[in-house]
Amino acid sequence: MARSALPLAPITAESRVDEALFALAAAPAVMARYGLDTCCGGARTLRAAAEHAGVPLEQLLRELGIAS
Repeated sequence: MARSALPLAPITAESRVDEALFALAAAPAVMARYGLDTCCGGARTLRAAAEHAGVPLEQLLRELGIAS
């Protein structure tokens, strides 16, 4: 995915996994630790991905550095 010069929207629980991967430096490691699907599941929201993986949403957001 090519990086854009356009400013990114804030990442929230309703942002897609692939958006978070692009915008947050911590995202790849955090998502790998929890087994979140970052390939085929990249279009899921962070909320849906957390639910699918059985990860508490608040914990995921905190580790990604997102104020909830």
